[in-house]
Amino acid sequence: MTTRADYTDAEWKTLLMAPLSCGFAVAISDFGIVSTAIEGAAMSKELAAATETYAGNELIQSLFKKADGTEPVKLDPAELGNSAENATEKAAAFVAEAIKILSEKAPSELADYKALCYSVSDRVANAAGSGLFGSGVKVSAKEAAVLTKLKTLLA
Repeated sequence: MTTRADYTDAEWKTLLMAPLSCGFAVAISDFGIVSTAIEGAAMSKELAAATETYAGNELIQSLFKKADGTEPVKLDPAELGNSAENATEKAAAFVAEAIKILSEKAPSELADYKALCYSVSDRVANAAGSGLFGSGVKVSAKEAAVLTKLKTLLA
């Protein structure tokens, strides 16, 4: 079991960014003002619930628990990407790097971490449809393509 102290600042930032970037890549893949807002809220809820969902995973507890007194990592939203294609590429890069880090430092926590990254993506994809005010088909073809890519990376 690992905690914040086991990682460099850059590694910790990568571990935070991977699940965020997965959710963002799905949300921006089929952008709509209302649906993207709904999807953002769904991503926040999924990450907030991570400490309950993965109660036995110390890494996830450390990543997503409320303030623990340590200095927060500065996250730059621009690092998530500025287009659907770019966001998917960035998510893939964050995921690949996070898997590399955890394979070396915390292989026993890797399966839960991968599951979290995918669950964030899936929750975002299923949060709102592509129709008026987020109604309609829940997972668009564009979102499904991003989910497929992420699922392959996280397998």
